Amino acid sequence: MPSNLTIYTPESKVRRPRTILREMARGMWRSPYISYRLFLKDLKSEYSRAAFGLLWDFVDPLILGTIFYFLMRADIFNAGTMGIPYSVFVIFGVLLFQTFVEATLQPLDVIGRSKVMLMQLKLTPEALILSVGYRVLFNSLFRVVIMLLFTLLNTAWAFQLIQQLRGTPDAVIPPQAIHFAPLGFAGFFLMYPIMILAGMSIGVALAPFNVLYSDIGKVTRILMTPLRYLSPVLYTLHDRPLLDQVERYNPLAPLLNNLRTLATEGYFPDPTPFSICAGGFVLFFCLGWLFFHIAIPVLADRA
Repeated sequence: MPSNLTIYTPESKVRRPRTILREMARGMWRSPYISYRLFLKDLKSEYSRAAFGLLWDFVDPLILGTIFYFLMRADIFNAGTMGIPYSVFVIFGVLLFQTFVEATLQPLDVIGRSKVMLMQLKLTPEALILSVGYRVLFNSLFRVVIMLLFTLLNTAWAFQLIQQLRGTPDAVIPPQAIHFAPLGFAGFFLMYPIMILAGMSIGVALAPFNVLYSDIGKVTRILMTPLRYLSPVLYTLHDRPLLDQVERYNPLAPLLNNLRTLATEGYFPDPTPFSICAGGFVLFFCLGWLFFHIAIPVLADRA
């Protein structure tokens, strides 16, 4: 019997979990190159008519961070006892949340974008997942550079301010005068994919449903806006009684708070909640991947 012969039977794959797990592992092992080519194809097609390409994705957070940076420099905005400059707080929050949103939304349409290749080349579901991961990781590299830039700018400003205040009697150094922590930012860079995995865990699980009902994608996009304001993206929540309860049960809050503090101050303030939420997203991603693997062969022709 030829090795490339596929036999279809009415028996459900769910009854053979070991076979499914072997197929998933085999698909992940064989997919890196084809998923990389798929990532390049999507990237070129999306930005073929854009002169500045990916730079447009960072205009909003750059403008927002620049505004708050100069407001802090001019002493127009007082961030209180936040602990880090508000411009740094905002730029980290916005870009981390943007990564989560992108990782959530990208998988929703990946089946439709790759329908022809799914039918003609028999792509594995793992190739689609990896291509999305490549895309979000590629975009995230630019965000990391922007976050590093604003951290260095605020550190330089804080150092200059301290030098000016040292010879002044009764001078009070503001609590936002942080110092750059290289090891902390290196750890932040290594932990950054957690935000990508968190978003993809939701997007991969919802992708098959979005093939059947496009409302899933529309509702998901709408929910991202209130989620931004219910997460510690633009402001802290622990000082507000009602929002404090929201932050306690929001699995994104420990990820945002710990990664931001690690990058700017070099330590994890709450490692236990971070580990629990990160582990939960990893588990949810594995379950979503399992469902995605089973559903793609059935839904490919309906994409």
